[in-house]
Amino acid sequence: GLGDCAFLAAVGALATNDPQFIHDLIQDNGNGTATVNFYRTVGGAAVPIIVNETPDAGYMQADLSRDYQMSADGSHWEWEIWPQVLEKAYTQFLGHPIYDVDAYIVWQNLTGQAAVSRLTAGMTAPAISTAINNLVASGANIVISSEVDAVVYVGGLDYQIWGNHAYTLVGISQINGIDIMELFNPWGGDPEKPRATNGPIESPNIRVSLASFNVYFRRYQYQIEL
Repeated sequence: GLGDCAFLAAVGALATNDPQFIHDLIQDNGNGTATVNFYRTVGGAAVPIIVNETPDAGYMQADLSRDYQMSADGSHWEWEIWPQVLEKAYTQFLGHPIYDVDAYIVWQNLTGQAAVSRLTAGMTAPAISTAINNLVASGANIVISSEVDAVVYVGGLDYQIWGNHAYTLVGISQINGIDIMELFNPWGGDPEKPRATNGPIESPNIRVSLASFNVYFRRYQYQIEL
């Protein structure tokens, strides 16, 4: 739902770096329900939450799994449902809808381990680049928060950035010696793209120069799993 991007981006980072953790996180009870353990405090006791495995009407975030296929009749894409099940369980754990919950809080609630949020105001571009590259090298879960709506041009394609939105940082690549952030938009896009168009591509996978971090983004959050 609206306002759940940080939750989805945080889960997306976990799914990218440790898919087995996601697999183990959701326990199928064999009766149409699943149990998910959460933590209210770092190092605290697990709090089991039981939910129905059927997604509620209106859930649209299944593409977080990035595991999709065309329906048998070729009319639409079909996605895995674990992201909706997990979001439903987290909503029940919180006791209210997921509105603007920070990614580092999500990681702490899911793993019981500490996580960090860092504002980049006052940091130089080289300092941000060094910090992000070190985190990527460490295998950390990383989510970055955007500041403004923008269209960026990278590698011959235009990419849409949405303001006040959370993205999973999947990795760092290079184009002509320039560090490029490989980002995943947890609200998805058209799986048949990216491709060249007359406007920004609609793929959930986007690219932004790391050196321009402070132009478009304001914060990074991370967790180095023990």
